[in-house]
Amino acid sequence: EIRTTLAAARSRFPGRTLWAVWQPHTYSRTQSLLPEFAVAFGDADHVLVTPIYAAREKDNGFTAAQVVQKMNHPDSIYLSGLDDIVETLTQRLHPGDVVLVLSAGDADQVSARVYKYFKAKELIH
Repeated sequence: EIRTTLAAARSRFPGRTLWAVWQPHTYSRTQSLLPEFAVAFGDADHVLVTPIYAAREKDNGFTAAQVVQKMNHPDSIYLSGLDDIVETLTQRLHPGDVVLVLSAGDADQVSARVYKYFKAKELIH
């Protein structure tokens, strides 16, 4: 789904910078799909990865940082929390950039927080 979503975004917004914010869902799923996740973000220009959203699972020692280490992507970054994601986006976004938040957890609040930041700065209407 990630690869398909990013390909659709790339098609819909040709020539624009594409940011993918990804919050992996559950330790077991992320670990078992590591090879697929490691190559799924090719259509994104920038990939920001949050800690794994555990949902019902207990921490098994596997981290999203390990996924980022396996990614063959020129700009994939693991950040330790949503505050860091929001700060990175507010500092690095440019007009016309496209941000997709891919999450089954609480990362859905990232887009609202980034919007609120730029609205307060009167950079969007």
